[in-house]
Amino acid sequence: MFTDRTAAVFAAHGESRQRALIRRLARIPARALPALRALSGGEHSPSVQRWAIEALGRMPERLAWPPVARALRSPHMSVRLHAICAVRGFGNPRRAAALRPLLRDESGGIRVNALAVAAEYRPPWLKAELTRLSRDPKDYVRRLAKRLGETP
Repeated sequence: MFTDRTAAVFAAHGESRQRALIRRLARIPARALPALRALSGGEHSPSVQRWAIEALGRMPERLAWPPVARALRSPHMSVRLHAICAVRGFGNPRRAAALRPLLRDESGGIRVNALAVAAEYRPPWLKAELTRLSRDPKDYVRRLAKRLGETP
């Protein structure tokens, strides 16, 4: 019942209801985690998966990381994007390594968002990626890479 109601809100159009629900779920992680894990799976629509993944970013990382890590490899761009938001939500620099493959994603939006989050943690491989991304086909990715490369 809890999972079905959560899925119904996540499947609705817009963002305000979903974001409000995510804030409420973050206050009850013990009850929310099983539902969010179930909703993050591939048997649900991408619109449900993406909000479940973003909500998992507000949960204790040790319990929420496995489905978020899977979502970073989702075939659906929106799910990958929300997984990047979840990684940012964890605030754990060790998770930056999971973003590195997304710096080669087919979507420029995924590349630029993964780069922005990875840059917050300054992993040792970032400089090499900034150099490579400064030649990216997408102008907005090149601009961010160059700007981050100039930042100490």
